[in-house]
Amino acid sequence: MSQTVDRALSILPLLAEGPANLEQVATRLGVHKSTALRLLRTLHEHGMVYRQQDQRYRLG
Repeated sequence: MSQTVDRALSILPLLAEGPANLEQVATRLGVHKSTALRLLRTLHEHGMVYRQQDQRYRLG
């Protein structure tokens, strides 16, 4: 599996534990915040995650 797909899919169980902000996602994945943001935006475009008003992400 490609590393990008693997990282994106790793976000889903993380958010299943509850909403998380960008920094928390990046830290848990061990990636830079810009990488985490790119992954989250892609998942958001596909309706898999939702960005809340408090800037945290949750499952879509």
